[in-house]
Amino acid sequence: MVFGRFGPDLRDRARGIDDRPISMEHEVKSVSNEVTFVKDIRDATHLEQTLRQLSESVGRRLRKDSLAGTTVQIKLRWEDFTTITRQVTLSSATNLDQEIFENALTLFKQNWPYGKPVRLIGVGVSNLGPPMHQLELWGMTTKNRPGCSMPWMSSETVSAGISSGARPECLRQKNPNTIPLKQNNPDKRISYWISIIAGKCPLSGL
Repeated sequence: MVFGRFGPDLRDRARGIDDRPISMEHEVKSVSNEVTFVKDIRDATHLEQTLRQLSESVGRRLRKDSLAGTTVQIKLRWEDFTTITRQVTLSSATNLDQEIFENALTLFKQNWPYGKPVRLIGVGVSNLGPPMHQLELWGMTTKNRPGCSMPWMSSETVSAGISSGARPECLRQKNPNTIPLKQNNPDKRISYWISIIAGKCPLSGL
């Protein structure tokens, strides 16, 4: 046979015969939404509202698939069908509606000549991966957050603090804006430790 052991397979393929299972799985490289207006839009408020709705849709899809991305992109098409895309790279991955919208809006304002009719507008997020904010909260114990004087804590450290009633140093300091709270209240202890996760102060009391 001219094609050796591959001959029968090639013959079947040429006849449209292929018994291999069909795979529907593929790697998602980006998530985007766009809308084509029935009538060209030149109203800034209308366009910004549409940007927000598209950003919220993209954010929901990302969170549903447990994804986040570091690149936010917009797509604009003018009345003459000229199409442009612009993008910005973020310092960390996001799947949050507001963050997507804010970056998309900045790109829009930088590239839309005020009052110019828009035929199509779109928002997308690419360079996808797992949401990094989850890793920063619970898995990254040696990476300092910008402006933070200590490494991120592990979940074991946080759990120990909640159980023991330890409080972050910044909450132990006298602060006229801080209302004294009883340490023996588990709910209040949890709120202290949430402030550690979201804040920039060192621990004490462990």
